[in-house]
Amino acid sequence: MKSGILNFQFKQLLVFVLLSYPLFYHSYKFSTPDFGGKDYFSYYRLYKDWDFKSVESPFNMRLISSGSIYLLHKTGIYYPAQIVFDNPDYDQRVFFSAILFNYLCVVFTCLVIYRTLMKFLEVEWLAWAGGVLYLLGFGTLFFELTPMADACGVLLFALIFHFYLARSRWYLVFLFLSIFQREYTFFVFGLVGVLDYLLDGKKRFYLEVALASVLCFVTYFVLRKTLFFTDHFSHQISMDKYSEAVFKWQFPIFPYIRQSLLIQNILFLYFVLVAYKKVKGLGFSRNHFIITVALFVQINIISVVAVLGNNTGRYFYIATPLIIYYLIRELSGLSEFSKKA
Repeated sequence: MKSGILNFQFKQLLVFVLLSYPLFYHSYKFSTPDFGGKDYFSYYRLYKDWDFKSVESPFNMRLISSGSIYLLHKTGIYYPAQIVFDNPDYDQRVFFSAILFNYLCVVFTCLVIYRTLMKFLEVEWLAWAGGVLYLLGFGTLFFELTPMADACGVLLFALIFHFYLARSRWYLVFLFLSIFQREYTFFVFGLVGVLDYLLDGKKRFYLEVALASVLCFVTYFVLRKTLFFTDHFSHQISMDKYSEAVFKWQFPIFPYIRQSLLIQNILFLYFVLVAYKKVKGLGFSRNHFIITVALFVQINIISVVAVLGNNTGRYFYIATPLIIYYLIRELSGLSEFSKKA
């Protein structure tokens, strides 16, 4: 029985590898950190030499992805090819290792999304749709399949969300790991836990998740203020700067809206589907809709306070596994209605 389960998972993994491989090759050949991916230059010393002294915060706290890329680079795995990013100051082997690791994170995120949808919806074509939808997401193409640190953060998020839905405390493992990968995760699950508690019968598990998220963020905050502290982006951990950012916000409003909204193709699909069901008089999950809107409002507040600028949409994309689950659930309801009709 166990071998059958493992074989089943392997087949899904293989399909996602074959579906996504062209994206990996295209990213390696034609992407460049000079355009929309300058964080790579901050991570480079970690990827290449694990040199913390040369890395500013918060980049020096992305330990899960950078450590994995460092180890992958040390294996010597490399595909020599002529690529667009041709800078003699940066080793192409390191660049390849970063792209490869993030590609693997994308593939496994597809698999986790697939397994989550299969577990809770039990409709295989919808599970495939969820995994493929993640591959086609704007952020997957332009944020995850890059040499930065986002892909690992999304994978951890997808794992936390899977165990959150299952009400399994295995979520704690991946929530803890997120301390050393992406702090935005704690804001999401803190808010989702509270809202699910209020909207879904005040179940104790939801408050536990919210509390665990707060504790993990406090741990992250303390570590960043102490062990990992540098002056770089120190305004993100300064209470005085928070109020100043709110009352003296000078980021151009229209570029901000454009960067925040126009990259959210999966979010728009969800809203369009909910609007369609509303117009047709079909039921939809108001709880999920409220949570989605609340999360989008939250990331915009965080963006203003922490001065994320045009990274708002990129950060929000980390919560994409949750949006895909909500979207596919609505699609599942639409499918069931069509069958009854």
